Amino acid sequence: MEGFYTLTPKSLLEKARREIVDFHESNSLERLFDACCTLNHLRDWICPNVDARRASRNWPEGPEERLAAELWEMHEYQIVRGLCNRAKHFVFTKKNSDPVTGIVHGACVGLARCGDSLGQTYYLVGVNGVAHQDVRDLLIAVLCKYLAYFGAKGEQFESNGFERKAAGGAG
Repeated sequence: MEGFYTLTPKSLLEKARREIVDFHESNSLERLFDACCTLNHLRDWICPNVDARRASRNWPEGPEERLAAELWEMHEYQIVRGLCNRAKHFVFTKKNSDPVTGIVHGACVGLARCGDSLGQTYYLVGVNGVAHQDVRDLLIAVLCKYLAYFGAKGEQFESNGFERKAAGGAG
């Protein structure tokens, strides 16, 4: 009998892409939660048990392990991971990975992008007590890291140009 969770790392990446697009279009905290959780846990699907395997010091390092290590060192991934964990847990005890968050209502210089409404709500994140970075930038940076990994494996994805548009480039 086949289970109903027949997900693969590639299907989860597609799910993350849809969730980021949905968040970008709806500006909904529910969509932000979905995108953060999928981007955070996709690493576990690509490289299962990576933390335990790294602790053993005797494991082969292939592209999956390199991706996991690069994500772990990535500032943007750590903030996405912190947002995911804060949203999932009623009591959050890991203060060192708890990102600072803030909300700005209304378009303003430095945050507004082409396509944003004048009444846009911006979800900002940061560290060291200052929330200054648009969460969309972090989501796109982590997504692009995953896309590069899958691209190096020869995986093809239908491009809708969203990643370029969201990062400020031409679509």
